[in-house]
Amino acid sequence: MAPRLATTISLQITETNHTRLCHKKSILTVNGRQFPGPTIYARKGDLVIVNVHNNGNKNITIHW
Repeated sequence: MAPRLATTISLQITETNHTRLCHKKSILTVNGRQFPGPTIYARKGDLVIVNVHNNGNKNITIHW
């Protein structure tokens, strides 16, 4: 069986102003506008490399 190629995903975490019901709030978004972030699909045996770049001013935690 031939080895599978690695899938590389880049996630840019940014603080973005979000308005909902006339209230503006700063939230963390992925790649400029996604909240929550994208779903990552993989099968057993897949090699997935996820690069997370925190462009915000606060520490973050990613839960897999």
